[in-house]
Amino acid sequence: VVKQSSDAVVLIVISNSTGQETALGSGFLVSADGEIVTNYHVIKEAHSAIAKLSNGAFFSVNGVLASDADKDLAIIKVNGKNLPFLTLGDIDKLHVGDHVVAIGSPLGLEGSVSDGIVSTFRDIDSKGIDGKGAFHGKWLQTTAPASHGNSGGPLLDMSDHVVGVITWGAGGLGGENLNFAAPANEITTLLITA
Repeated sequence: VVKQSSDAVVLIVISNSTGQETALGSGFLVSADGEIVTNYHVIKEAHSAIAKLSNGAFFSVNGVLASDADKDLAIIKVNGKNLPFLTLGDIDKLHVGDHVVAIGSPLGLEGSVSDGIVSTFRDIDSKGIDGKGAFHGKWLQTTAPASHGNSGGPLLDMSDHVVGVITWGAGGLGGENLNFAAPANEITTLLITA
Protein backbone atom coordinates (compact mmCIF):
# COMPACT_ATOMS: atom_id res chain seq x y z
CA VAL A 1 0.00 0.00 0.00
CA VAL A 2 2.76 2.42 0.97
CA LYS A 3 4.76 1.72 -2.18
CA GLN A 4 1.70 2.32 -4.35
CA SER A 5 0.51 5.44 -2.56
CA SER A 6 3.35 7.51 -1.11
CA ASP A 7 4.25 9.31 -4.35
CA ALA A 8 0.81 10.96 -4.36
CA VAL A 9 1.09 12.29 -0.78
CA VAL A 10 2.34 15.87 -0.44
CA LEU A 11 3.76 18.14 2.23
CA ILE A 12 1.93 21.47 2.25
CA VAL A 13 3.97 24.46 3.40
CA ILE A 14 1.91 27.52 4.37
CA SER A 15 3.38 31.03 4.30
CA ASN A 16 2.12 34.42 5.47
CA SER A 17 2.10 37.71 3.52
CA THR A 18 5.82 38.28 4.23
CA GLY A 19 6.75 34.84 2.85
CA GLN A 20 7.51 33.40 6.28
CA GLU A 21 6.53 29.76 6.78
CA THR A 22 3.76 29.58 9.35
CA ALA A 23 2.43 26.02 9.19
CA LEU A 24 2.90 22.57 7.72
CA GLY A 25 0.30 20.03 6.78
CA SER A 26 -0.28 17.05 4.55
CA GLY A 27 -2.42 16.39 1.52
CA PHE A 28 -2.79 13.99 -1.39
CA LEU A 29 -3.39 14.23 -5.11
CA VAL A 30 -6.73 13.00 -6.43
CA SER A 31 -6.16 13.86 -10.10
CA ALA A 32 -3.27 13.75 -12.55
CA ASP A 33 -3.67 17.49 -13.23
CA GLY A 34 -3.07 18.67 -9.67
CA GLU A 35 -6.20 18.53 -7.49
CA ILE A 36 -5.11 18.01 -3.88
CA VAL A 37 -7.26 17.12 -0.88
CA THR A 38 -6.26 18.48 2.53
CA ASN A 39 -7.89 19.81 5.69
CA TYR A 40 -9.52 23.22 5.70
CA HIS A 41 -7.68 24.13 8.90
CA VAL A 42 -4.34 23.55 7.11
CA ILE A 43 -4.97 26.23 4.48
CA LYS A 44 -7.53 28.56 6.07
CA GLU A 45 -5.07 31.32 7.05
CA ALA A 46 -2.63 30.84 4.18
CA HIS A 47 -1.45 33.79 2.15
CA SER A 48 0.42 31.36 -0.12
CA ALA A 49 1.33 27.70 -0.12
CA ILE A 50 3.46 25.14 -1.90
CA ALA A 51 2.90 21.41 -2.26
CA LYS A 52 6.01 19.27 -2.16
CA LEU A 53 6.02 15.76 -3.62
CA SER A 54 8.08 12.86 -2.26
CA ASN A 55 10.46 13.09 -5.24
CA GLY A 56 11.42 16.65 -4.24
CA ALA A 57 9.35 18.41 -6.92
CA PHE A 58 7.24 21.26 -5.61
CA PHE A 59 4.34 23.29 -6.98
CA SER A 60 2.82 26.60 -5.98
CA VAL A 61 -0.80 26.30 -4.93
CA ASN A 62 -2.91 28.32 -7.37
CA GLY A 63 -6.06 28.46 -5.31
CA VAL A 64 -8.83 26.68 -3.47
CA LEU A 65 -11.32 24.86 -5.71
CA ALA A 66 -13.74 23.95 -2.93
CA SER A 67 -13.86 23.90 0.85
CA ASP A 68 -16.13 22.89 3.69
CA ALA A 69 -15.11 24.32 7.06
CA ASP A 70 -17.68 22.18 8.91
CA LYS A 71 -16.21 18.97 7.50
CA ASP A 72 -12.67 20.45 7.71
CA LEU A 73 -11.94 19.61 4.07
CA ALA A 74 -10.50 21.59 1.18
CA ILE A 75 -9.50 20.91 -2.39
CA ILE A 76 -6.60 22.99 -3.62
CA LYS A 77 -5.07 23.15 -7.09
CA VAL A 78 -1.54 23.12 -8.45
CA ASN A 79 -0.56 23.18 -12.12
CA GLY A 80 0.72 19.78 -13.09
CA LYS A 81 0.41 17.01 -15.64
CA ASN A 82 0.66 13.25 -15.29
CA LEU A 83 0.97 13.49 -11.52
CA PRO A 84 0.51 10.38 -9.37
CA PHE A 85 -2.87 10.32 -7.63
CA LEU A 86 -4.92 8.25 -5.24
CA THR A 87 -8.33 6.68 -5.73
CA LEU A 88 -11.16 7.19 -3.27
CA GLY A 89 -12.60 4.11 -1.62
CA ASP A 90 -16.09 3.11 -0.62
CA ILE A 91 -16.41 3.46 3.15
CA ASP A 92 -19.55 1.31 3.07
CA LYS A 93 -17.16 -1.61 2.43
CA LEU A 94 -15.00 -0.66 5.42
CA HIS A 95 -15.53 -2.47 8.71
CA VAL A 96 -14.56 -1.95 12.32
CA GLY A 97 -11.28 -3.82 12.84
CA ASP A 98 -10.04 -3.39 9.26
CA HIS A 99 -6.35 -2.55 8.92
CA VAL A 100 -5.59 1.00 7.70
CA VAL A 101 -2.45 3.01 6.93
CA ALA A 102 -1.88 6.76 7.37
CA ILE A 103 0.75 8.63 5.35
CA GLY A 104 1.73 12.23 6.02
CA SER A 105 4.28 14.67 7.37
CA PRO A 106 3.95 14.80 11.16
CA LEU A 107 6.11 17.67 12.47
CA GLY A 108 7.31 18.12 8.88
CA LEU A 109 8.81 14.61 8.71
CA GLU A 110 7.79 13.82 5.14
CA GLY A 111 6.58 10.42 4.07
CA SER A 112 5.94 9.12 7.58
CA VAL A 113 3.80 6.01 7.67
CA SER A 114 1.76 4.69 10.58
CA ASP A 115 -0.84 1.99 10.76
CA GLY A 116 -3.74 0.91 12.87
CA ILE A 117 -7.28 -0.33 12.60
CA VAL A 118 -10.69 1.22 12.13
CA SER A 119 -11.90 1.66 15.71
CA THR A 120 -15.45 2.69 14.85
CA PHE A 121 -17.57 5.09 12.85
CA ARG A 122 -18.40 7.90 15.22
CA ASP A 123 -21.23 10.42 15.11
CA ILE A 124 -20.06 13.17 17.47
CA ASP A 125 -22.78 15.46 18.80
CA SER A 126 -22.95 19.21 18.29
CA LYS A 127 -20.82 19.89 21.38
CA GLY A 128 -17.92 18.00 19.83
CA ILE A 129 -15.58 15.68 21.65
CA ASP A 130 -13.72 18.65 23.13
CA GLY A 131 -16.92 20.16 24.55
CA LYS A 132 -16.41 23.37 22.57
CA GLY A 133 -18.34 22.54 19.43
CA ALA A 134 -15.34 21.57 17.32
CA PHE A 135 -15.12 18.28 15.43
CA HIS A 136 -18.77 17.34 15.33
CA GLY A 137 -20.48 15.24 12.67
CA LYS A 138 -19.57 11.84 11.27
CA TRP A 139 -15.96 10.68 11.69
CA LEU A 140 -13.94 7.56 11.10
CA GLN A 141 -12.12 6.75 14.35
CA THR A 142 -8.78 4.95 14.00
CA THR A 143 -5.80 3.83 16.03
CA ALA A 144 -3.44 5.01 13.24
CA PRO A 145 -1.58 7.90 14.94
CA ALA A 146 -2.42 11.46 13.87
CA SER A 147 0.33 13.84 14.96
CA HIS A 148 0.58 17.58 14.25
CA GLY A 149 1.38 17.86 10.54
CA ASN A 150 -0.44 14.64 9.60
CA SER A 151 -3.58 16.72 9.07
CA GLY A 152 -4.82 16.33 5.52
CA GLY A 153 -2.98 13.09 4.80
CA PRO A 154 -4.76 10.00 3.48
CA LEU A 155 -6.02 7.09 5.53
CA LEU A 156 -5.81 4.08 3.22
CA ASP A 157 -7.36 0.63 3.24
CA MET A 158 -5.41 -2.47 2.23
CA SER A 159 -6.67 -2.16 -1.35
CA ASP A 160 -4.78 1.15 -1.72
CA HIS A 161 -7.94 3.28 -1.62
CA VAL A 162 -8.41 6.45 0.42
CA VAL A 163 -11.05 5.82 3.06
CA GLY A 164 -10.50 9.01 5.03
CA VAL A 165 -8.58 12.25 5.53
CA ILE A 166 -6.59 12.35 8.77
CA THR A 167 -7.91 15.38 10.63
CA TRP A 168 -7.22 15.31 14.34
CA GLY A 169 -6.10 13.30 17.33
CA ALA A 170 -7.42 13.48 20.85
CA GLY A 171 -4.00 13.13 22.50
CA GLY A 172 -4.18 16.69 23.81
CA LEU A 173 -7.46 15.80 25.48
CA GLY A 174 -5.90 12.88 27.32
CA GLY A 175 -6.97 10.20 24.83
CA GLU A 176 -4.35 7.82 23.47
CA ASN A 177 -4.92 6.13 20.11
CA LEU A 178 -8.00 8.27 19.56
CA ASN A 179 -7.54 9.66 16.07
CA PHE A 180 -10.12 10.80 13.60
CA ALA A 181 -10.45 11.06 9.84
CA ALA A 182 -13.11 12.67 7.66
CA PRO A 183 -14.77 9.83 5.68
CA ALA A 184 -13.91 9.53 1.98
CA ASN A 185 -17.53 10.03 0.90
CA GLU A 186 -17.23 13.64 2.14
CA ILE A 187 -14.38 14.14 -0.35
CA THR A 188 -16.55 12.79 -3.17
CA THR A 189 -19.28 15.27 -2.27
CA LEU A 190 -16.79 18.15 -2.22
CA LEU A 191 -15.22 17.16 -5.55
CA ILE A 192 -18.61 17.53 -7.22
CA THR A 193 -18.65 21.22 -6.26
CA ALA A 194 -15.00 21.83 -7.24
